[in-house]
Amino acid sequence: MIQYKINQDIQASIIQDLYLNAGVENRRPTDGVRLEKMITNANLMVSAWDDDLLIGVCRCMSDFTYVTYVADLMVRETYQKRGVGRELLRITKSESGDTCKLVLVSAPDANDFYSRVGFSEHPRAWELAPNRSIQSSLQ
Repeated sequence: MIQYKINQDIQASIIQDLYLNAGVENRRPTDGVRLEKMITNANLMVSAWDDDLLIGVCRCMSDFTYVTYVADLMVRETYQKRGVGRELLRITKSESGDTCKLVLVSAPDANDFYSRVGFSEHPRAWELAPNRSIQSSLQ
């Protein structure tokens, strides 16, 4: 039976194993130090477990009143299409509060999933890559 936990202390090596088995290893850092910081600095993390096996995680940063940014939603490939991701998001929404919206940047192959579970596409997302700096003048 799958159990869901909120802010469970999870070792970086266990999350690293999930990243490597959820099909996101090419889109997320998996080195220990950086991954540990990603886990430590998240202030809302909902996890899914099958006994002692981590099968999914929703890692977020939230102010619990206006916005929760979903940094990662991942489910182990062998558990995908069983409602685990949907339940992780449902719990995340509940924990965030009634007035809080969820915001995320989707992997291209997950767009259909987010549409099916009720998210609306947003045309104004922007990113600044780590190797880019803020421009000092208007161009």
